[in-house]
Amino acid sequence: MSQKHVDSDAEMIRGILRDVLGLNVSMITPSPEYKSPDLLIEFAGLRVLTEVERKTDDQQFRDLVDSKKGATIEYSGARTEERVKNAWRQIRDFPDRRPSDSTLIWLIAGQRDATILTAEAAIARLYGVETLEGHTEADEYYSKPCYFFYESLFFKYKHLDAVVVHSCDDVSLCLNPYSPRYAAWRIFPFLSAFSAVIDPVAEESAGAAFFADCDSDRRNTDQVAGYLRQKYQLRRPTITRFVLVNMPV
Repeated sequence: MSQKHVDSDAEMIRGILRDVLGLNVSMITPSPEYKSPDLLIEFAGLRVLTEVERKTDDQQFRDLVDSKKGATIEYSGARTEERVKNAWRQIRDFPDRRPSDSTLIWLIAGQRDATILTAEAAIARLYGVETLEGHTEADEYYSKPCYFFYESLFFKYKHLDAVVVHSCDDVSLCLNPYSPRYAAWRIFPFLSAFSAVIDPVAEESAGAAFFADCDSDRRNTDQVAGYLRQKYQLRRPTITRFVLVNMPV
């Protein structure tokens, strides 16, 4: 991505933060010696270092559209994950970062007529989401998302407080429940300005999702599933995954 495009994105997000959310936002002057975040948000004595990233190309979807009728793919969010990782490193290694600074990545993940699934893939990678279905020990059927079922960016980067996933008109704020500043972020006054706030703790409390808040190796799905069975009194759950199929009409 060109530097001009990066600057344009940062200016656009600065305008949203300033004009829509009413926040004090300044551009961080780039240095030739190191990479730096794009924006500094300041309010109520707090500083939020913010990096703006873009992932609006969707080659996987284009490949499916161009494939033969009946072709299938299981969508991968690996490239989106890499963008988030790069953004986090830019914030983490910023020499002027203070221990008290909050951290935010604003991911532009949608562009009309170009991107369809990037935003959903980004959220799945942030939280390690899988959909589980089955029956409880009380024989009640369930089908719910499970947060942190597999390896995730928020579990790995606990000092990444939040990520905005911006897809066209939908702007969702994803909170990291493992962040030491999670409780503070939950009550920030500007949260109501977002299309949605994704908070696994709140969704679990409402009975809308499972939360694998265990120390198990996420590569050991049997161990994670065993924890969930005990926590929620489940029979052996089934992981439900969807594939994309090219079925022109």
